[in-house]
Amino acid sequence: GNSFFFGWGVPKDKKMALSYYELAATLGDPDAQQQTGYCYANGKGTKVDKKKAARYYRMAVAQGAQTFGLSWIHKVGFFFLSPL
Repeated sequence: GNSFFFGWGVPKDKKMALSYYELAATLGDPDAQQQTGYCYANGKGTKVDKKKAARYYRMAVAQGAQTFGLSWIHKVGFFFLSPL
């Protein structure tokens, strides 16, 4: 994902980067979960979706990732009722 996101050895493609981040995130990689959350929160490779961003950030936090600046992910409005 990072190669496509930053253009390391390949043309920059944020949409492709997001697809790789999501794949790794669903397999349990906390770094990919944070990157996926970042992409959804900031509209990188997709439209902004704060609910999806919060979900991926919470997945990473559950594995010990830092929460500095992410207190908004715990607000009621950013929770889904159904699983991924």
